[in-house]
Amino acid sequence: MLRQAASRSSPPQPGDVIDANRTRVQFDGLAREWRQRAATRAGDDVIANVLLIMGASKGDAVSQAAARRWADAQPDNSAPLLLSTDLPVDGMLQAAAARHYDSAYLPTLRWIRDALSAYPAEAQIRPSAGDAEPMTEHVHATMLALELSTGNAISAYSRIVGSCRADAPEVQTACRSVATQLLDADTVLARDWGRALMTQLVGPDGEAARKSAWTILVMQRATAEHEELQYTRLLDDASIRTEIDLQARILSDAGLASAPPSDWMPATP
Repeated sequence: MLRQAASRSSPPQPGDVIDANRTRVQFDGLAREWRQRAATRAGDDVIANVLLIMGASKGDAVSQAAARRWADAQPDNSAPLLLSTDLPVDGMLQAAAARHYDSAYLPTLRWIRDALSAYPAEAQIRPSAGDAEPMTEHVHATMLALELSTGNAISAYSRIVGSCRADAPEVQTACRSVATQLLDADTVLARDWGRALMTQLVGPDGEAARKSAWTILVMQRATAEHEELQYTRLLDDASIRTEIDLQARILSDAGLASAPPSDWMPATP
C-alpha cells in the first residue's frame, strides 16, 4: 500500500481505494529484491545478518546464509543457530557446543530505531505521549522499532522447546546446554524460554520461579507511568548493552532490589 501511495502524483486522500492484493504481490517482490541486495553486502556485519533472519517468516536461502555468516563471525554464540528458521538436530548439537547466547537485540533495536528516525511520521498520526501531545519523532521511532522486533524470536524458541522433546540422549544433553545458555541470555524473553526448557528437561525449580515472580513484581512497581519515555531514554544510553542491563537500570533508578529477600515468597493465588 505504501508503494502505491508513494507512486501517486498527489498524496492519497480519505476514501481512496488501494488494491491490497496487487500491492502485496508488488511488495513481496520488492522485499525479495531488498533482501537479496542486503545479503550481498552483509558480510560479517552481525546486525545486517540479524535483520536478514528477522525478515523471513519461514526459512529461505537468504536467511539461512545470513545465519551461517553470523555463526562464522561469532562461533561461540549459539544465537545464529537457534534463531534461524530451520533447526535440524545437528544444528541443535552445534548450538550446544557454543559458550553463550547473544541475539544482539538492543544493538539491532537501536539500528531499526535510527533507520525509522530518518523517515519520521507526521505529528497528526503519531500516538500521544504522557502529556497528551503527540510522541516526539524519536520516541515514536523507538516504540515502532519495538513493535517490529517483538515476536520475531517466539517461533524460534517454540521450535527449540519442541525439538527438545526428542528422547535421544545426545539431544537431551544438547538441550540442557542450550537451556543453560538461554538462562544467561541477553533478553528477558530468551531467559523465560530457558526456564521453560529447563523445567521441561529436569522439572520445576522453585528458586528460579521465586526469582522470576519477584522480578515481575518489582518491574511493575519500577516502570514509569509514561514507560515509552523511560524506555526511550534508557535505549539512548549506549552503556546499556542488553535488555537485562536495561531492566537492571530501571530497578536501580527506582531504588528496588533485583533479587528477592531470602524470606520473600510470592503470593499464592
